[in-house]
Amino acid sequence: MLKRRKGFNIVNKSLRCKLRRDGFDLLETKTAFNEAVFFFFLLVDKHPEGLDISVKDNGGWRYYERLTIGDKPMYSWNKPGFPSPLKRAAIRKAIGAYLSWRSNFQLWKNRPKRKKHHKPPMQPRTFNFSPSFDVGMRKEDDGASILLKILVKGQWKWIKFHYQSPPSTNDWVKGSPAVVLKGKSVYLTFALEKYIRATGGIKRICAADSFRMCSVDIDLD
Repeated sequence: MLKRRKGFNIVNKSLRCKLRRDGFDLLETKTAFNEAVFFFFLLVDKHPEGLDISVKDNGGWRYYERLTIGDKPMYSWNKPGFPSPLKRAAIRKAIGAYLSWRSNFQLWKNRPKRKKHHKPPMQPRTFNFSPSFDVGMRKEDDGASILLKILVKGQWKWIKFHYQSPPSTNDWVKGSPAVVLKGKSVYLTFALEKYIRATGGIKRICAADSFRMCSVDIDLD
């Protein structure tokens, strides 16, 4: 995706495209992805110290990936052939899910006495995330077709799909798509970014002679 540039801000939006499956079921890929999310959610719960390590010191998702790789990994990752980019996407989802649960759990612990009877939030046992197709999981995207690496009867294969995309101007840059299943329909949802020139903030705008600030006191106090 786009990198920070001096004098510019980055704006985001999503682009949803109808995907033609041509006989291929992407539910198998989604199921495998969410099983990986659950595996790493349990790993994060067992080793929350990885969340406090900086990225430059191999913290975050790198910390948990290292626990499952090498000649003698600390934890066995019993999924031969599972693509590394999808594995890392699963770790990031697991971290986000764990942080959300931990935040809710802390709120429960600090709840007022009158709510002491409330049960603590339970950790999720299943997930329903849409798999993200980062670099290494997609290629040859020409705006109407794309190659995706998906699970087909237990084997990871490159499959070409066609999709219908609404018009988008060239100043928007495509990021990694996610495959979203809705009933019998499947969509590719792309993250889009583009640069816009920074205004310098509200203080700079208010300081300009050509702008005046209008405010209304509705006496709420």
